[in-house]
Amino acid sequence: MMKKFPLQGCRVVDFGWVWAGTVLGHILADYGAETIKVESRRRLDGLRLGRVFELGTALEVNPTFHNLNRNKLSITVDMQQPKGVELLKELIARSDIVVENFTPDVMKKRGLDYDSLVKVKPDLIMISMRAAGNYGSLAHIVTYAPVISALSGIDSMVGYTDERPLGFKHAYADPTASLFGAFAALAALRYRKRTGKGQYIDLSQWEATTGLIGEAVMDYAMNRRVYRPLGNRHPAMAPHGNYPCKENDTWVAIAVKTEEEWSGLCRAMEAPDLATDGRFTDRYKRLKNIMALDKSISEWTSKHTDYEAAHILQKHGVAATPLLTTDRIFADPHFNKRQTFVQVDHPVTGAEVIYDLPWRFSKGPRKKFRHAPLLGEHNDYVFGKILGLSQEEISNLAKEEVIY
Repeated sequence: MMKKFPLQGCRVVDFGWVWAGTVLGHILADYGAETIKVESRRRLDGLRLGRVFELGTALEVNPTFHNLNRNKLSITVDMQQPKGVELLKELIARSDIVVENFTPDVMKKRGLDYDSLVKVKPDLIMISMRAAGNYGSLAHIVTYAPVISALSGIDSMVGYTDERPLGFKHAYADPTASLFGAFAALAALRYRKRTGKGQYIDLSQWEATTGLIGEAVMDYAMNRRVYRPLGNRHPAMAPHGNYPCKENDTWVAIAVKTEEEWSGLCRAMEAPDLATDGRFTDRYKRLKNIMALDKSISEWTSKHTDYEAAHILQKHGVAATPLLTTDRIFADPHFNKRQTFVQVDHPVTGAEVIYDLPWRFSKGPRKKFRHAPLLGEHNDYVFGKILGLSQEEISNLAKEEVIY
């Protein structure tokens, strides 16, 4: 009997825009869901655009788009036309999950909000991933992921000790919210299997990102303490930081949480005097004398390459790993062993490398990756095979620029 993928038989209509909703769609697609990305030539997904105006195959070369939309199908529909909306409703009536991350009024204006869609699909699961959810004073805020990181407070914790916050400088909130959304989707599918009822999930990207800094939020709520940037240090671990290694601009990250790990660090460094030094005999003292401790560790790491230092420390039960530049990540033995990156063949760009998800299932087959879809590549399949339209009907809709 052929083993099935976890979400095989599940169909997702993916209105994901740029990154947040898009990542949620690809997580579901990676595990077998038939995920159909809804696009339009009138307003192209920003990730297809390498420059302001693109035409033809230039729309098919963005590597970020290829990573975030692998394993998906693509259809082109003009949502501004009533016929386009009706086509989408017919598709959703034959689907299980709808994903979207527009501002609150976009779907409602087109009659594609949950209250409208549940009439055509009573057990529908729909996830709306807005910046601040559907309600409240900031419900209609238009954001980009770095704005959400700032609102959540997480940016205020990133920077060098006693200096102004630097923030993440990265769209960290988008994949974070997507992971919350994936968990919610799986929970909703399980709930529907048990009860026969669908769900509407109002997911605030802002709240999801704030959930990553629970300690800081609770410290303020209970003690009125505001977290400040700590550099690479940690309020309860010592040592905790990045330390220079033998070769130029190479570093090893080290984190010690317990006394057992501290003893392991001293053994790895072959430094018994460090273990008995009165400045470092417990965690409180190590935190108090962290600069002196960092200096001693840096003197040792500077005699080793980053991999040598990491392997020596790991053998003694200490959490340690090299800090890798992008090119070295692709060559890393651990990542390669785990197949962190996979190669796919794209019809326009040829062979290219995309990332795999970091978790694996103990049962079932390994997913075979399909390249990101060309714009509107699956119109005939979706409108013909799934919706049952004739080729003549599809051609007429294309002439009317409904399928466009």
